[in-house]
Amino acid sequence: MSAVRAFEAGSGLHVHLARGGQLAGQLLGEIDRLVVEQYPVVAGAGRPALGAHVAPTGFVLDGVRTSPGGPAVLTCSRQR
Repeated sequence: MSAVRAFEAGSGLHVHLARGGQLAGQLLGEIDRLVVEQYPVVAGAGRPALGAHVAPTGFVLDGVRTSPGGPAVLTCSRQR
């Protein structure tokens, strides 16, 4: 996590992580914003989105975008 903090502080940029659930779970304390795609498909038990051992963390739903036959895109910000 110190490398992520140093990168963001030194560059002024932000880290964008796509489809890296295990890594996102490890970096959850540094995540300010989540963008989650929810597909209209039932596929059994599935996999945990952020790994198996993630502490409950509060996020607030900021918006939802939908498209016919496609995913719902949920945008959430960190509740601090």
